[in-house]
Amino acid sequence: MLALELLNSGANAIVKGMAAVLKQLGTSTALIGLSGCTALDSHIVNDRIRRAIGGLFPQCEIVEAAHAPAKGAYLWSLAASAKAKSET
Repeated sequence: MLALELLNSGANAIVKGMAAVLKQLGTSTALIGLSGCTALDSHIVNDRIRRAIGGLFPQCEIVEAAHAPAKGAYLWSLAASAKAKSET
């Protein structure tokens, strides 16, 4: 029972963080990429996140992230830099 409470608590924290980011961005639509073994490999956490975000932000799409956050940010910055150079 304690393990289940910990998983639910972790899922709730992830959902609160996602909701805060969406609020800060001023949007209710986004493509959300999940990464990490807890969010992806735990069916309890994954289902909880998907249900909660789906209820709060039904326009959001939740997918498995192609890369870990740091690598994704790095790849995005390279693409943005290349785009900026091509526009000048």
